[in-house]
Amino acid sequence: NAAGSWPVHLSTSALASGSYTATVEAAMVSRTNGSHHVKFYVNESYVGDGQWSGAAYQTFSVDFDQALLKTGSNIVRAEIVNDRNGQTVSVV
Repeated sequence: NAAGSWPVHLSTSALASGSYTATVEAAMVSRTNGSHHVKFYVNESYVGDGQWSGAAYQTFSVDFDQALLKTGSNIVRAEIVNDRNGQTVSVV
């Protein structure tokens, strides 16, 4: 895994046929001040990102095309990206 990257393994069965939206919901806490940036991936496809500032609790909700999900094993990954002025990667 990349530094600052957290994969979550999930299993799906009987996915609905048709064009539907799925959602990744996440909560993160930073223990440091500064700017923070997180990117979200489903099966290594980028689905969205979020930003926040300061030592704070932050929630995210990212919608994506259900077609990215596979029947069986899937990986949802959050990656802290160190690309903001004053950003640190001390996020849990």
